[in-house]
Amino acid sequence: ASGVKYYKQTVMFGDEHKTTIINGIYPASSAIAGEIRQSILSYHRDTAQKRSFERESSFSVNVEGTSLKYVNNISGMMIYNEDGAMPSASASLVVGSSLGKVLNIGNKKEYTVDRLKKLPNGELAQIQRVDSITIGDLKGYEVVANGVSSGGYPELVYLLMLYKDSLGYYMVIGRSLESQDKMLHTFMKVARTFKAQ
Repeated sequence: ASGVKYYKQTVMFGDEHKTTIINGIYPASSAIAGEIRQSILSYHRDTAQKRSFERESSFSVNVEGTSLKYVNNISGMMIYNEDGAMPSASASLVVGSSLGKVLNIGNKKEYTVDRLKKLPNGELAQIQRVDSITIGDLKGYEVVANGVSSGGYPELVYLLMLYKDSLGYYMVIGRSLESQDKMLHTFMKVARTFKAQ
């Protein structure tokens, strides 16, 4: 990175349900390799501790009364689906935000459509509608599209993007192969409960 050489030490462990990866990355010129190794090998998982990433997040949605269940939090994005498993072929909803300030968004409607096109197989999506929306004090756009799954099957693609002034955005992404009308209603219902903390 920028001409600087880095070393990386990695510890990976898990079972058939979950994998944990711990990385220690440091400049090659530094003398902290021993401390990094000691640190990543000192990991201890407290199985009695129950964390709720839903409560700890800077945003929330309410899935009560729907078929969606909270599954996991990956890189700050909350993942919901119908069967509670990962991976899953069931309908899924992902709620997240930009990782930092996003500069030069410009036309937010175009940016929203471009963001949908960057989803897996998004370039194949046929947009059915793009509607402006306000939820709380956030304004944005809601996109409904006919997409194509990674297996080549028709799927519903739903995207809601709400903009935080000019500093970034929140997004809600829904995908469903089956019961598309029902799931569109569910995605829209849940998206309208979005709250920034």
